Amino acid sequence: MKYFLIILFFFSGSLVFAQSDTMDVKLGKYRFRAIYIETNYSTTLKVTEGNDVIFKGEFEERITDIKEADFNNDGVKTYLIAAYTGGAHCCTYLMAAKIKYDKLVITDTLYLADSGFDIVDLDNNKKYEIAAANMMFAYAFTNFAETRAPAVTFTVKDGKFLDITKNFPAPLREQIDEWMKDLQVFRDSTFQCPPEGEDGFNTDAGSVKTLLAAITANYYYLGEVYKGYELIDKVYQCPDKESFVKILKEDYKLK
Repeated sequence: MKYFLIILFFFSGSLVFAQSDTMDVKLGKYRFRAIYIETNYSTTLKVTEGNDVIFKGEFEERITDIKEADFNNDGVKTYLIAAYTGGAHCCTYLMAAKIKYDKLVITDTLYLADSGFDIVDLDNNKKYEIAAANMMFAYAFTNFAETRAPAVTFTVKDGKFLDITKNFPAPLREQIDEWMKDLQVFRDSTFQCPPEGEDGFNTDAGSVKTLLAAITANYYYLGEVYKGYELIDKVYQCPDKESFVKILKEDYKLK
């Protein structure tokens, strides 16, 4: 499976009607109707089962997606409601909800920043996972377009989001292979280091740093973080190398 900078996929669910301000989704016997009200920048959500209203509430953000998934292959559905706060490249968060005793209850919230999400079955065991992108390096070392985003995988257990990225190494290694090729382009062109005292933001050196950071993050999830720092030591010989490594270890906890 390919993982991109921002993941924007679609999953099962019957989309009855959708336009810029209204989303009407039928999931099994439940109907989710979200109406965005531009006058106060909020969304009303109503969930019905036939003629019975099992939830009615208001959200400060625009609801952009509603999906369902069985994360444990036990017939119990989790409903995922995505909300967008607005603004350039930001922000989306994902709510997990369950329907119990004919009531919809939101059990947890996951902050996705600039990432979308997809519901997938990575190991073909009929237990679904949430695939997304970790946007932690957005604007950290260079512009948004050049930022690389490590793959991240979640499940929902007991109503709570759980990071299970370490259980799925294949997408991480696939990204490393792809980013190594991108990195080689800069190495072949002999990228220029920023002058001492400057961080090289929005330069080729900044692009190299965001590649190295993302590769190191993937190695961290693989339990091989030392390989990332060996690569940095080999590739990045700029004056700010020491501070770059310190940021990765202390600010991003990649150690």
